[in-house]
Amino acid sequence: MTVVPDMENAKEIAERLRRARINAGFESAREAAGRFGWAEATYTQHENGSRGIRLPVAEKYAQAFGVPAPWLFYGQGAGIEEGNRPRHGFAEPEVQPITDLPRDRKTMLRQIARAVAPDQPHATYYILNKSRPDLMLARGDLLVLQLGPEAGEGDVVLAQVYDDTGEAETELREVIGDQLVGSRDHPRRTIPLHSNDIQVRGRVLATVRT
Repeated sequence: MTVVPDMENAKEIAERLRRARINAGFESAREAAGRFGWAEATYTQHENGSRGIRLPVAEKYAQAFGVPAPWLFYGQGAGIEEGNRPRHGFAEPEVQPITDLPRDRKTMLRQIARAVAPDQPHATYYILNKSRPDLMLARGDLLVLQLGPEAGEGDVVLAQVYDDTGEAETELREVIGDQLVGSRDHPRRTIPLHSNDIQVRGRVLATVRT
């Protein structure tokens, strides 16, 4: 296995890892570790550069945060600011991370989400900013998501959809066949599930009317 050879490189990787985590919408190392089931102490040491990172672990982090592994581990190629397709995380018009909410409301919503999805300890939570009548969702609904690119027929997913300039907007889409379908009330172009123009960030496990 490839191991970071010295502390200087470890610090550089750690800084890229921190940027990737923030860019993916996680406000703290603790929150990211909790969402993905990583040991918090180990991840924190990787992010602050006090512990070297092996390549397979860096690849795991890169996949979780939606950045290229060569950029994260070696500093090669396009990363976040440098890339042709900037990663805007989840704080886009259609959804809002509950980490942006006041602490008391954030705690309450997490308790609700854990109650409705008890078998998903590493789920993550968002508030819908725009009503989606086609999905029977209303503005303010709590969305419980499982992060990851896996999606199947009938799933509602949170996806980053890129335009011709490489700018992305995070949208809720429904999987029909091998296509991601937009709102029936506000039609958007249908996109193949495996197109380079989209990146599936997670699928909706449950919704709660709050």
